[in-house]
Amino acid sequence: MDYFYKNHKGYQGIHTPVVAVLDTGVSKNVDIIDSVIYFKDFINNKGDYYDDNGHGTKVCGIITGNGKNSMGRYKGLSDKTDLVVLKIADSNGNVVLASLIDALLWLDNNVEKYNIRIACMSFGFDTINSTITINYLDLLIKNLIDKNVLFVSSAGNRGGMDGLVTFPGSLERVITVGSISFNPKQDKDITESIISAFSSIKTESNVQKPDNYAPGENIIVPCCDTNGGLKYESVNGTSFSAAIFCGQLSIYWGENYSFSSIEMKDLIKRNSKNGILM
Repeated sequence: MDYFYKNHKGYQGIHTPVVAVLDTGVSKNVDIIDSVIYFKDFINNKGDYYDDNGHGTKVCGIITGNGKNSMGRYKGLSDKTDLVVLKIADSNGNVVLASLIDALLWLDNNVEKYNIRIACMSFGFDTINSTITINYLDLLIKNLIDKNVLFVSSAGNRGGMDGLVTFPGSLERVITVGSISFNPKQDKDITESIISAFSSIKTESNVQKPDNYAPGENIIVPCCDTNGGLKYESVNGTSFSAAIFCGQLSIYWGENYSFSSIEMKDLIKRNSKNGILM
């Protein structure tokens, strides 16, 4: 992430906002464990945190992994960022709609208590048949944005199909992040990167999506295995682009702590080049 850190060398992390990760949970990986300040399970109602799929652990590691398992080689964007992890997806990685709604209602009651300003939604529904449900979710997100929370969602991985951005990334209020193909070993500026072939790139409405892009290919992430097995693996997908963007956003907001969510969205636009937050 040198391309990002070169513009943020002096960051001390004094006011880093908390990121809420709505996903499959989080494992007790040593790269992440110190950053988790709260966990709530909306699927199985377990008290102690866990991840029976692995996706959430990877997302959390990208945002805030400290790299202990790799002697600092594979770190997340900001090890100064704390996480509130809300498990809304089952062991197969499927998001349960009722659990998502419950999690958003929980956030509405707890954003101030935990200083949550960013919600990471690295998931997507191809379709939701109920317009009433879509409008209700949009209203819940609007209410939280009004409470100074920004929602970041993955664009989806439908580039090889119809290219359509999945829900909730298709919502206008959400910051939707697509994937770019970036190799730091090549002599090429990241802002010249091409969009990943798998990344969703459009909507069926007049809403222009994605809003931003971040690397989403060959991303090294912590594994869910806590029994001495594989510690890291390489992954692809817009889920991980969104996680990278959330890590960036937590640093940006920490540097501009007095900003409202509206001011932060404006700052993101002014400091992005070809959709890449610099």
